[in-house]
Amino acid sequence: SDDDDDDDDDDSIHGVETLRQEMLEKTKDFKQPFDADQGYKATAFDLTDTSRPHMRAFHASWICFLMSWFVWFSMSPILLHVQESTTNSDGSPITMQQIGTTNMWSMVGTIILRIILGPLCDQFGARDILTKLLQVCALGLGLSGVLIHEYYSLLFVRFWIGCIGGTLVPAQYWVTCHFVRSVCGRATALATGWGAMGGGLAQVVMGTIVYPFILHNVADGDANLAWRLSLIVPAILAITVAWWFRNNSDDCPLGNFKDVQHVGL
Repeated sequence: SDDDDDDDDDDSIHGVETLRQEMLEKTKDFKQPFDADQGYKATAFDLTDTSRPHMRAFHASWICFLMSWFVWFSMSPILLHVQESTTNSDGSPITMQQIGTTNMWSMVGTIILRIILGPLCDQFGARDILTKLLQVCALGLGLSGVLIHEYYSLLFVRFWIGCIGGTLVPAQYWVTCHFVRSVCGRATALATGWGAMGGGLAQVVMGTIVYPFILHNVADGDANLAWRLSLIVPAILAITVAWWFRNNSDDCPLGNFKDVQHVGL
């Protein structure tokens, strides 16, 4: 009936207004100064602060991006051992030229994802996209030891892992949601710059710590088993980091991306 429809509309309006007030109430706990006319974005940038929402989002962005690079390059320092364990379908060893082809395919996914993820961030926000992409691609890394046995499986896995380079887009987008223009450039530069250190970190940690430790202490000198087990370590770390930040940070200063849009803030 019309009366029932009116009651539903009133309940809906009341629900929206309640949610709106709850969001605005959060601003009392903001540690960074903010501009209410610019989406409650922070007007200052304090690296020593890790509180929600502004600086937590910044630290979540660069740490998740760093983990993305770590996952992306974890195989590189032990790729020689991967090559030695992988054959073509006819049983012949794969060549350096084929390894070069897998390197190329590890970049293809990045290019595709960076084109797609921009519009998706506009629609869904960056937090879920960044953390879920990190987890999905880290899963590919963790399953490498099970999946890789011949050339085309190596090609597929490296393409899968390489999609993680697309995290650049949500990592930057997330920062822009939390800081006004006067400090946003500094914040995004630091987030992406620090994040890119993950590539070099992976070279050092995987090549000189994780792989040698597993080779001598777990795999009993079996290089084939050692590299397969080694790649599980960064995968578990990345999945855990993504899970924590997804549950302990915010899309926007006032909360969930969809909720903020729904109440018109």
